[in-house]
Amino acid sequence: MATTKKTTNTKYDAAVAALLKEAKQSKQVTDAELAEKLVKPFALQSDAVDELMQKFEDSGISIVDDKGEPAERALKSQKNVVSKKRTE
Repeated sequence: MATTKKTTNTKYDAAVAALLKEAKQSKQVTDAELAEKLVKPFALQSDAVDELMQKFEDSGISIVDDKGEPAERALKSQKNVVSKKRTE
């Protein structure tokens, strides 16, 4: 059973790395792309999605909507990070 989880994590990590590499060119990724390539296939829960979005932001990649505007969830995620840092 542990092997399955490790295999899943390896596949997830590879998928994240591939999308990061792809998105570095344009310095942005759409929230729809994240959902299609990572969130749905790996059934990510809310906390995992927030961590994923933060990873992209930390890598200098903006998360945008289909119009190229900052994605609403990315903005909320950034506010949560700022709030956590202020309370620490």
